[in-house]
Amino acid sequence: MLVNKKVFFRHGAILTKEMLNVACDYPRDFLYLKYDKYSDGIISGLDFKILHEDNSLVLTKGIVKYKNELYFLLEDVNLTKFFSQQNLEISRKSRYLQLKMEIKDNKENVQEKLLMLVVLDNAFDERNIPLCRFRWNGSEIKIPKINYLDETIFDDFIDNQSYLNVIDTPYAYLKEATYHSMLFKAIGEYLNNKKNKTILDYIILIQIQNNIVLSMETIKSYILFSGKEKAVVDNCNRKDLFKLFVDCIINNQNETVNKNYEIKKNESKEEIEYGGML
Repeated sequence: MLVNKKVFFRHGAILTKEMLNVACDYPRDFLYLKYDKYSDGIISGLDFKILHEDNSLVLTKGIVKYKNELYFLLEDVNLTKFFSQQNLEISRKSRYLQLKMEIKDNKENVQEKLLMLVVLDNAFDERNIPLCRFRWNGSEIKIPKINYLDETIFDDFIDNQSYLNVIDTPYAYLKEATYHSMLFKAIGEYLNNKKNKTILDYIILIQIQNNIVLSMETIKSYILFSGKEKAVVDNCNRKDLFKLFVDCIINNQNETVNKNYEIKKNESKEEIEYGGML
């Protein structure tokens, strides 16, 4: 049985337990049902942007799923100020920003679970949610951009340690977490400006425009359509898989990018005319 309940708040009326339960449960239940099949990771927001007035790095508000529960960042966080407050030493080594679980004592029958921002000096802690890798020079952190003048167009997003890196940041999706929306925004920009786009390029571009991010299955399928071996794709880590993906996007030039997917020349005229259905 499907149900829909509405609460009517009339002036002067006493709020009942049922009214309060409905007002509380429905918004929460909607979100949990909508993202029930999604992996842990960023649901919405938590983008990185630079404030023009002082070049501060900001983490935007958003929603994160962690161990099948939803957490809400309700205000933007100025990360430049946050890092300064952590008294981080200026260093050329990489540091790691993560979300770490913290449970507070019940207060007035409310249990408070928090995902706290923490900075690690060594590596990502697998128990936490990774947000980014960065270097701290005491004042600013650079956000990567597409380098059209370099052969390694996406290098600033992948290997250049002078820039903020989000390769390991999980973005929630069906079955398996995908990459941060910042990476797909860069791919969409590149495809918009790419000349002689393939049919698959248009498909990828439209999916990014409609869905913001791509599933890992879509990424792997694109790579396979580009002619790469399945064994190579299956053995890639997150960084290598993304690098392989953008290499395929950059280098695909032909209308049909994999001959294995062409219509066979010896198919009968009837099969082609009627779509193979006799």
